[in-house]
This record gives sequence, structure tokens and C-alpha cells, in this order.
Amino acid sequence: MNKTKKLKILTTNVLHIGDFILTTSALAILKKTYPDSEITVIAPKSVQKLVENNPVIDNVHYCPYPEYNFKSQIKRLFWIIFNWPALFFKRYDYCVILDSSRLSIITAKLLFVKIYGIDKNFSGLNISPEIQKYYGILHNINRSQMIIKSAFGIYNNALPVSPDYLPYVKKTERLIKDKKKTNIALCLRGAGDKRGAGSEYGIHSQWALDNFIKTINIISENRDDIDFYIVGVKNDYEYAEKAVLAAAKKNVANLCGKTSVLELIAFISSVSLLISVDTGTTHCAALTKTHIIVLRPDADYIAPVTPRLTEISGEKLSLVTPEIVSGAANKILDGLENNSGEI
Repeated sequence: MNKTKKLKILTTNVLHIGDFILTTSALAILKKTYPDSEITVIAPKSVQKLVENNPVIDNVHYCPYPEYNFKSQIKRLFWIIFNWPALFFKRYDYCVILDSSRLSIITAKLLFVKIYGIDKNFSGLNISPEIQKYYGILHNINRSQMIIKSAFGIYNNALPVSPDYLPYVKKTERLIKDKKKTNIALCLRGAGDKRGAGSEYGIHSQWALDNFIKTINIISENRDDIDFYIVGVKNDYEYAEKAVLAAAKKNVANLCGKTSVLELIAFISSVSLLISVDTGTTHCAALTKTHIIVLRPDADYIAPVTPRLTEISGEKLSLVTPEIVSGAANKILDGLENNSGEI
């Protein structure tokens, strides 16, 4: 492939925040190899803050996210119909499918360009048999990177990329009551909610509110100089408020809905530790140098990409006790104190 040619590449990244962050590593590989290429993504509006000013993304088309219902699928289909002319006349050189969506496949086929990618609904789209064989068990970051490597014959590696969150650090540091204390962020609700409360993963990927409250209390008993901050989206505020009231301590604050995505990343970069169930917040945290404890069931889980990750799992999260989580947290905090901030 001629690396001097300015390529126009369209990618479909119609994913929730965590998975979207992981696919930016594949876009980074493209930009590293073809720095003059023009990379356009199709993505949901929910990831807008991760797209704007992202150094590996040049243009974007925002589309509805196809949730698990017929109405949202129809909305996405109408979006394809109305946006087809703008996409078609752009005359992209390639379309790379990174989201395993039938509607993304349909979009790509309607553009009459070279398609790269594979998913469980359509097989064999210019992807080597080796990747097809292992596709279903690959971590999302490896899956998206292998698609790019196989498609373009390149061998670079890269980590996920976000817009610069450092300008938000000073603003979010004001949310911290005392920077001299040990500060821990917690995210109480996770990815299972978006799949439906009745799904097996939705049931088993959540950790009871009482467990978080007990964890806060156990850690507080062993440490006097510690504050907790509950993070999440606006819809989580009332749920988090129950934890604040139940803990009955002045060292627990509810920040749900009070930060944008980049502000959330900046805030997490300023604390010592994040304790969270499986959710996009953990992938945001992985863009920082903050330590992360992730609580997860054994199946259907995509780990954040960071060397500072501690995973605590069970066949069901209900089997994981607050004592186990608080013990892991204290071990990390002890290590940070003994090594001046680095383990």
C-alpha cells in the first residue's frame, strides 16, 4: 500500500464509552502509520467529548445508538438513509467496521468502497482466517487493532487515545475537599444496566449498594485521613445519594452528574484509587495513572488497559465480600504510601 497517498478512511465506532475508548487504539495505529490520512468516524453522540479534539480523529458523523429495541434500530436505519448522500459523495478509500453492527455493515456496503472488519452476523469481510478463528475471544483492543493490522499490513501498536484532559484538572481539583487526604472514587452502577436489568449479565455484574457502604466503612475504620467521592452519570445521583446517607459519614460526597466525560477523567487522575463495577468509567480511568479496582463476574468482561489494574471477580458479584475489596484497596494504598505515590 502506498504510504505517501493521503487516504480517506471511514470507521464505524457505534459503541458505548468504554468500547469506544478501546477502539481509538486502532485509529492511533492508522495515524502513526499514515499521519496524513483523513480518519472519519461514525459514532453515537454519547461519545462526543471523546471525539472532539481527539488527535487520531479528523471528522465525525454522529448517529443514534441502536439500543436493544426495535424503535432505536429504526431510528438508526433512517439515519443511514438521510446521511447516505454525504457519506457516498465523500468517496472514501476504505470503510473499517469496528463495532460488530449489522447496520454498520449495511452502511459500508451502500458506500461501495473496500470494507474491512468482521462480526458475528456477517463473516469473511477481508479479514484473515486467523483473526476470524479467534475473533470471538479477543479483547476489544486486540480485536480492533488486529482488524487494522490485517487490513493495512502494518505492525504498529498503540494505546487508547483521548482528547487532552489536563486543562480540566484544576477545575475538577476544586471538587476535592482536601488534597492532603487520601481520596478514593467509587462508581456504583455499571455496564449491566444498559443491557437490561433482566439479562444474566445485567443481574450478575452489579454489586449491592450495601456492599459499597460496608467497604467505605471498613476502609474508614482503618484510615482517619480519607475521603470518598461517588462518580457516575446524572441518572445515578439518587442511587448514590442513598450510599451517602447510609454511610452517615462526612467523608462521602456525591458527584454523579457533576462532570463531563473529560472532567471525569481529569478528576480520577487526581485521586489515589477508583473502585468500580464493570462500566465505561473504568476505561476512562485507564487513560490516567490512577489505580483501579474492578469488580466483575467471570464472563463477558472487557478489562481496562492499564498496568495499575486489580480485578476482583466471582461467578456472581454477590459472592464478593466488602472485606475482600477493602483488603485490596488497603494493599494498594499502603503501597502508594510506602513508595511515594508509585508501586
